[in-house]
Amino acid sequence: MRRLDTSRTLLSHIKLARIHRFYWPAWCLALSFLTVLPASLKVYPNRLFAVLLKLSINFYPLVGLILGGALCGVIGLSNTLPVGLQAMCVLIVWVGMTGALHLDGFGDAVDAAFAGHKYRGKKQQKKIMAVFKDSRIGAMAVISLVLLLLFKYQLIASYLNAQNQSNTLFIVLIFSPFIARLGAVIYIQTTPYISSKGTLSLIYNTVSVPRHGKSIFTYVCMALCAAFILSISGWFIFTLMCLCIVILCWRNYWYKKIGGYNGDCVGALIELTECGVLLLGLILMLPPI
Repeated sequence: MRRLDTSRTLLSHIKLARIHRFYWPAWCLALSFLTVLPASLKVYPNRLFAVLLKLSINFYPLVGLILGGALCGVIGLSNTLPVGLQAMCVLIVWVGMTGALHLDGFGDAVDAAFAGHKYRGKKQQKKIMAVFKDSRIGAMAVISLVLLLLFKYQLIASYLNAQNQSNTLFIVLIFSPFIARLGAVIYIQTTPYISSKGTLSLIYNTVSVPRHGKSIFTYVCMALCAAFILSISGWFIFTLMCLCIVILCWRNYWYKKIGGYNGDCVGALIELTECGVLLLGLILMLPPI
């Protein structure tokens, strides 16, 4: 009760000081957390740092736009290379800019899912959480990561092989990281956090700040306007519908297994969504060969 009162007092002070003053450090925190790009940050007290962490979630889709823009830049700079090398350059930058953060979460999630499938009830939850906390990587994680990277590489190469479709590739590369991180915000917004360790635990175990519904609505409206301008509104709306279905299925799966989610589940969802957006663009936006 005392912690809750302290959190409310902190929030009242923040609101009086105009919370928008914290948006810039929150943006820098989101950029430094989701990418390897340098972002200057001051040293903040623990509770204020927790507030900034939760505010930073609002900027995850913008970080996706930065990543998508960098990928488009790689395509432009490497257009003289063969298709295979060009696709490899895009994939290397894609993995390198994120520091393989989401790939690590994907591998851990696959390991945990396979480790707990033979158990039921509390034994299953205990086994899955033990795998999540284990820093070692299992065989299923290695296999799944190799297959995922090969799948993403082949999707990128398929766009590059399509003649006169460079604009489509640029559009999809911009939208893919954006939609994936928008999905992560929705997932975080609608699912209870269950781990007692990690960065997200600092957010949910210390303070409570305004939720992210307004930012989600704003991002969707802005992206929808851009989709209408680019004449891809049908693809974008269908992709959003598929994203909601994926989030619902992903949420229900882990809710039944462990009662919520952790950071690895978010990272795995981002990787799956990025591949899904690339695949939908390849199916719906490129003409059949």
